[in-house]
Amino acid sequence: MAVSVRFVALLGCVVFVVIAWCLRDTFDSGVLEGKKVLITGGSSGIGEELAIQYCKFGATVILIARREQQLQRVVSKCNKIKANQAVYIVADLSSLEEAKKVHSKTLELVSNIDILILNHVAQFSKNWVINNDLSKVPGHFAVNTISYINLATLFLPQLKKSNGSIIVVSSLAGTTGFAKETCYSATKHALHGFFNSLRQDLILSGHNKISITMCVLGPIDTPGKNHFKNHEKMYWYPANECALAIVKGGALKLRQMYYPYMLMKFSEFGFFYFPELFETIAQVYTYDISLPSAMYRYFRLT
Repeated sequence: MAVSVRFVALLGCVVFVVIAWCLRDTFDSGVLEGKKVLITGGSSGIGEELAIQYCKFGATVILIARREQQLQRVVSKCNKIKANQAVYIVADLSSLEEAKKVHSKTLELVSNIDILILNHVAQFSKNWVINNDLSKVPGHFAVNTISYINLATLFLPQLKKSNGSIIVVSSLAGTTGFAKETCYSATKHALHGFFNSLRQDLILSGHNKISITMCVLGPIDTPGKNHFKNHEKMYWYPANECALAIVKGGALKLRQMYYPYMLMKFSEFGFFYFPELFETIAQVYTYDISLPSAMYRYFRLT
């Protein structure tokens, strides 16, 4: 019995040390000084907070979005941190022509880029069995997936020169499945497939210094939360803290970063090993079903 207690205590210490090692902060803000950072979806939410964070660390930001007034507002905030640190390009990234325009205009504004952050999104949160408008599917993939591929491919020559970084803002819906996120989740899953494969292609082509960071995010307090029916009942994590975590993850060249870290890691693990249970928990969290109904259904399924 004493041996068992000592073993459990030792195992607990080992687990604690491993977790502490994984959570240690080795971020050096100096590596971002003077970097040129392109941020899509930069007119609000996470994109806006990313722009502010990078400007605080001395980087120059190029913001991309459709809404010019919102872009001007964010650029004004950034340039109050330091003059002439932020510029913007108005673009609708749903077409290849617009992506090419962004590429050429960016190179007119700055000679090269060091960090490409793909953050824009078209949200669709409805039950696909009830709201399955097939005419909208190409548009969602055009914005959420194909435009990411277009921009990453167009900027590859510049990223090769700078040994730069690609940061892809995704979510837990990109590694698992969620009710009422059918089309959205499909577009995010496709991103993980493409960029995790692109990373290997870069290595095989001798460009292993270009990093790709996939960002697995939880519920973040942005204007996009209004797409959720019960958003006022749910807890949403601060966008500025999320943005800082993304900045750090990209600077550290992580393959995959999580925010909030423990919740997303635990959820990813749970969805993989206990899918029925965690799908039920997710539906309760989003208030799609009540806890008693969820438990009744879960135990019937198992």
